[in-house]
Amino acid sequence: MSLDGWSVNRADRAASPLPVAWAGPLGAEAELELAEAEPEMEWYAVYTRARHEKTVARELERRGLRVLLPLCRAVHRWRDRRKQVELPLFPSYVFVQGHGSLRLRILSVPGSVYLVSDSQGPLVIPPAQIRSVAILTQAGRADPCPFLRQGARVRVVRGPLEGVEGILESQRNQHLLVVSIQALASSIRAEVGAGDIEAIDVEPIDVEPIDAEPI
Repeated sequence: MSLDGWSVNRADRAASPLPVAWAGPLGAEAELELAEAEPEMEWYAVYTRARHEKTVARELERRGLRVLLPLCRAVHRWRDRRKQVELPLFPSYVFVQGHGSLRLRILSVPGSVYLVSDSQGPLVIPPAQIRSVAILTQAGRADPCPFLRQGARVRVVRGPLEGVEGILESQRNQHLLVVSIQALASSIRAEVGAGDIEAIDVEPIDVEPIDAEPI
């Protein structure tokens, strides 16, 4: 898998401990509490300049805002050496929790461009999507993948990914759980066991990938 010139594969990523979803000084254990914290506040997606995700996330956190920046580990190869780096799972996006009234405060951060919005204003990211992304990232099981519009919805009922909800996709005798952030039309996925999931929808729907540029 190629990410803007970076090479990512499971063998490379298994070589050393994987990073969890990064959120400033909160630490790994706090990640799974992100969606439950501050229930009166909503999650939004900030679009950033290219390769400014970490800078924006750190500055938002410094200003007292709760931030989620899901990362994966990748390997940058040169002819004579390799270097492991941490890359955003959703390039050019940082998730921040706050009130819509904080828009100017958020966009005054150097490197931030806009809040993902529609004609009604900034789009709220459902807490269940934030929590699922945090769980997958913390478990070191997430990879970027094409966005899926439809599919059989399932829930993981046991194991390290328990509680994650997403779309079931079958590929080469593998069961893949796809978690999507609808507002970004972006997805990540992880392999799951057939015995670890239960159906949410009664009838499965044919999966329809969205044609988009590779992440």
